[in-house]
Amino acid sequence: MENNIKDALLEVRKAYRLLFDYQSRILDLISFIERKIEYNFYGGWPMYSDSSPKAGKGSLDSWAWAWLNLYYYAFDFTALKKEDNVFNFAIFHLSDSGYFEKEGLENGDKIYLNKYKEVTESSSKLIFVIGFNMWCHDGTLWSDRAFTNEIEGIKKDEEGGKIIWKSYDLEKFISEESTNVVLEDFKQYCNKYDIPFELTISNIIS
Repeated sequence: MENNIKDALLEVRKAYRLLFDYQSRILDLISFIERKIEYNFYGGWPMYSDSSPKAGKGSLDSWAWAWLNLYYYAFDFTALKKEDNVFNFAIFHLSDSGYFEKEGLENGDKIYLNKYKEVTESSSKLIFVIGFNMWCHDGTLWSDRAFTNEIEGIKKDEEGGKIIWKSYDLEKFISEESTNVVLEDFKQYCNKYDIPFELTISNIIS
């Protein structure tokens, strides 16, 4: 029994170090993307659970997800105003689609990992989102399975505003070159909806 516990704790230490390395790479990737676009990162929001408790705060009744904020996280960028139009942009990091891709699960099921879709059948992705005179300020769209599961989508309002999104598997961001290709692809996707998405890239591969 003691050996089993020691082995389990060894795996936990490995997992934390792997998670640190992984999240460092995600932050580096978002920073790289920021340098290639006209939007500036200003902050973000955990999308899967509550925010991690601040110093001196917290509740022992909180889910463990509250201490793992980057599991599903929105990197928000400063809105741009061009003429009379407002453009919002965000990148959503979804490290594991297992909960969202398993039909029938409700919010309370997030703590039951055995109910998730198998890890081997799930995916890790970034979802690029841009809004034209429209944004989901209450966050309801971001938890909709059409947003998390579909490769691309659009939502419109009655005043002509629209939000479009497109997801990319994290494997597509393996290098600076491949990341540039993704950004160019998203730019072309935005062009389909007459939404500008300017890049500062001189070495795009078409």
